[in-house]
Amino acid sequence: QCEKLKGCSFSHFPTFYTVTEPLLPSQSKEALCNYINETIQNHKGRESQGISFFADSSPGHTTENLPMSLSDYATTAYFIFLAALIGAVGGSFVNCLSWRYVREEKVTKGRSRCTHCGHVLGALDLIPIVSWVGLRGRCRYCGEKISTRYVLAEVLMALVAVGLLFRFGLTLRLPFYLFYAFVLLAVALIDLESY
Repeated sequence: QCEKLKGCSFSHFPTFYTVTEPLLPSQSKEALCNYINETIQNHKGRESQGISFFADSSPGHTTENLPMSLSDYATTAYFIFLAALIGAVGGSFVNCLSWRYVREEKVTKGRSRCTHCGHVLGALDLIPIVSWVGLRGRCRYCGEKISTRYVLAEVLMALVAVGLLFRFGLTLRLPFYLFYAFVLLAVALIDLESY
């Protein structure tokens, strides 16, 4: 119906600006048209200020739920770093979980240890990505090579978390899909070791 309105400019009309609420009898088509155009102009102004995280970019959502702009680049960088950190830590945990699951060990049983010598790992040995790079992919205690699968899973989940942040923004969908990604990674790692 909106596309049939005369005088409206829809050439730059994004898919997420879909009006879902029915037009009330008291509202004229012209008023709705003006509202839509004004919303688009406001959004363009916010986009020019910095990186925008959209609350939901899927069709069927009005702009009141949408864009949440973070014009402060320091704040944007902070959220990107936080998402990457959560992803990397989650990837590290999923690695441990899948390794213990395949060997029928309890996930909550004891601290992490070297898969070769069995030495309990310290806090400095468990920093995602950083520890693997700092130790050059080898155990601090026995010198055996640590599988690259651990650091690859951590990097992958860090990238996935950042990607989900840009896709869903700071909404309830973000933790939901991030948890779903962790589950998929766990299943993939278990299959990798089992088959």
